Amino acid sequence: MKASPPLALRRIVAVLAAVMSLTGLVVATPHTAQADKPPRFSVLVFTRTAGFAHPSIPSAVTALEELGQDKGFEVVATTDPTMFTTTELAEYDAVVFVNTTGNVLPLASQRSALEGYIRAGGGWVGAHAASDVGATVRTEWPWFVGLVGAAFKGHTRTHVWAAAPVPGTVYEGPLADAPADAESFGTTLRYTSWEPALVDVEDVNSPATRGWGQRRIFVDEWYGFLTNPRGTVHVLASLDESSYDAFQGDMGEGAADHPIVWCQNYDGGRSVYTGLGHTAAQWSDSKFLAQMEGAIEMAAGVAPFDCAP
Repeated sequence: MKASPPLALRRIVAVLAAVMSLTGLVVATPHTAQADKPPRFSVLVFTRTAGFAHPSIPSAVTALEELGQDKGFEVVATTDPTMFTTTELAEYDAVVFVNTTGNVLPLASQRSALEGYIRAGGGWVGAHAASDVGATVRTEWPWFVGLVGAAFKGHTRTHVWAAAPVPGTVYEGPLADAPADAESFGTTLRYTSWEPALVDVEDVNSPATRGWGQRRIFVDEWYGFLTNPRGTVHVLASLDESSYDAFQGDMGEGAADHPIVWCQNYDGGRSVYTGLGHTAAQWSDSKFLAQMEGAIEMAAGVAPFDCAP
């Protein structure tokens, strides 16, 4: 243990600090000293959409920026696909796709840059709609589907408040009756598509399930996937299918196994995916943010990555 400075020296420092504060000079504190330290690592947060744009994206970016400030890593957020070059990606220890939808890297050069980055040992994290890749990507770029682990199939029921029923949704009543947390689609419709479900933690030791215990209830829009990734990925958590109304967010008729968080060694790099992250409220939930912290650290190579299937 480091010895404390002599009492006389501590008194001198205190007097100098008081004088400097009175004269308008800044006194370094442990907090500002921490802020001045170089970041432990850097991540690129990518939120471009080529399909549905989640209203929670701004909340997600703010949450990750604040998480980086608090935990000592740099966050650069962008929607610009031209940043996907070999030179640019080399500046980051991990790339985080947050609620990206559809064909967000349409150019062959951008796709090649991400592939090269992963093959060189880079890390990738996907949150929620990062698996909503669309038919074009599934057909033309199966490598990316492999990086994610599985592709989005459908989600829990959408409940709407509007002037009249909307096909394919559950009509709940007029716009004025919408709950406070309902999301807006234009000015004439509000909706919810999330509900509580029980999450079973299969690897309690992973940094990406930090503090979750064996079982935990989360409220989110729950995804089902076109294929079950178990066997090719290391499943960290799965959904209890009996705990919620899956609708199209299931894994197929009669299927009981529903992975929702996983990680894998992929083509020379590291990949972590979580199906959580639809709502703005999720991005202020301490348990979910602990997961994002752990997942990012795993992908960046600064936390254990025990992800064999």
